[in-house]
Amino acid sequence: MNTMKTHFPSGDGRCTAWLTVPAGRGPFPAVVLVHGFGATHVMALANYERWFSEAGMAVVSFDFRRLGESPGEPRQRIRVKDLLADTDAALSWAQAQPAIDSERVALWGTSLGASHAMVTAARRPDVAALVVNCPMIDGLDAARRLGAAHVLRLAWPIASDAVRSLLGLQPHYVPLVVEPGEFGLMNVAWGAGNALGPVIGGSLADAAGDALPFLVLAVFCLMTLASLGFAGTRRVRVPESP
Repeated sequence: MNTMKTHFPSGDGRCTAWLTVPAGRGPFPAVVLVHGFGATHVMALANYERWFSEAGMAVVSFDFRRLGESPGEPRQRIRVKDLLADTDAALSWAQAQPAIDSERVALWGTSLGASHAMVTAARRPDVAALVVNCPMIDGLDAARRLGAAHVLRLAWPIASDAVRSLLGLQPHYVPLVVEPGEFGLMNVAWGAGNALGPVIGGSLADAAGDALPFLVLAVFCLMTLASLGFAGTRRVRVPESP
């Protein structure tokens, strides 16, 4: 197994990417890994790169623009159309690699990344296979599950961020994951101190660093819009049995 750090263009910027090629003679079938909400490459993707490559597949993983190791400003800005554009660009870049069989490239997505993989597969008939792991299907339902009290606590940051955006000021940030009772987007029992800890050997805050705070207005726009693209998922092509 050999992993190379590289990058590919997307929109007005570029995404940092990792290409893992298995031992043997290619071109190989490949899978593009699309990570979930608030997650970057350091959060367990190396494990999937190893597992897929051991099965004889090339692997492409990446950080979305403005997140993790990918450049772009303002940091942690989330826009659905940009996330979809990055996923589409990752797929096209993977298909262009000499070590990869362009007709056998699959998408693998987890959590919110699964929604991007599903929408991309619905739009592109050249996706050879689609795998979704705990997909976020309904963004509005996810927002409702936060509870009315929690959503109301976020009303001021949302309004503040909207005004800042109109005035061209720096965005308003809130923590992505916090302990129960603390203020943030997600305050769950496993908390910020334990998130993904057993997988990556540290806390989410340690792993994410500057990626922990997120634009609250963009977050809620994302959660709302994420549910709107799934009318098209009926167009995902299902291969016929031989």
